Amino acid sequence: MFGYSDKVTLTLINGTDNNGCPVPFSLKLPVEDESFEIPKDLASVDVFEYQEGATNNGIIVFSIFVGEKSTIDELIDIKDGLKLELRREIEIPGVDYPICYQVVDGKRKIFANVEDNDLVVSDHDELRTAILNLSNSYNEFCSSVQKVKYFGERYKKQ
Repeated sequence: MFGYSDKVTLTLINGTDNNGCPVPFSLKLPVEDESFEIPKDLASVDVFEYQEGATNNGIIVFSIFVGEKSTIDELIDIKDGLKLELRREIEIPGVDYPICYQVVDGKRKIFANVEDNDLVVSDHDELRTAILNLSNSYNEFCSSVQKVKYFGERYKKQ
């Protein structure tokens, strides 16, 4: 990260709909054009960090989901007539484990487990805002890293 030739990139990848099917969406941060398109059926996207330098590796830092966050236990107590539907491939560790769902065709479709660092946004407008905020934070981070990398050169000139 702080080596002269080290490079860190942050990219939104692995877009899926609430059935787990791929949705063509990827976006390198920081964004250059704030009018980027978000597919209407996008329900989740991963934030992927890649480090290139002395060692090359990448990790998914967290995921962003579009929907509502709850637990099965909380959903069972809601008496509004909406049934629960689980996506086929999802395994929920327990009734008190956080999940993400969307209301689709009069049912609460549960499509993801939510980890501690994951973000759940209510709609695509909030998703756009979250992406732009993440982009700005990442841009500030990159600027700070550059300042640290070249601190010695700047310090000598003072």
